[in-house]
Amino acid sequence: GLRLDPAHLAALPPPRQRALLKRYARDRGGHCIVVLTAFLVPSLPLPTLALVLSAGALFMFIDDHGDCFTDRRDGRLTYMNQVQRPEQVLHRIVFAHFARLVTGLPANEGRDLLLGFLLRYYLTRLDKHRLQRGKAGSAWDAFE
Repeated sequence: GLRLDPAHLAALPPPRQRALLKRYARDRGGHCIVVLTAFLVPSLPLPTLALVLSAGALFMFIDDHGDCFTDRRDGRLTYMNQVQRPEQVLHRIVFAHFARLVTGLPANEGRDLLLGFLLRYYLTRLDKHRLQRGKAGSAWDAFE
């Protein structure tokens, strides 16, 4: 919707723009992982699927943070490239989601693997974000 009607977003006050972009980021990653998980484990309880949505949303926020400067240069709007201090905002989002996942998911190797993956992805995207600051390259320039 944002790509089809960017004028609608531009007409909103900045706080409403950020709220909408944040919701879209959450939904983009969250819905994808829920659908894929439901294919693999159709009997998964709804509260667990809600936590899976949270993990997918977290992935999307982390990903958008890593591409923040490149997305700005390329004219793409994301929640993370519209906030003034993206690293601090991401830090708060990561810790809130991690707390929800740690307390909500059953303690097992799968949960530990998911959290380990998300933590590693978070740390590598922080590095990518720092490398991209001031560089004129593409979003694909920095890899571990």
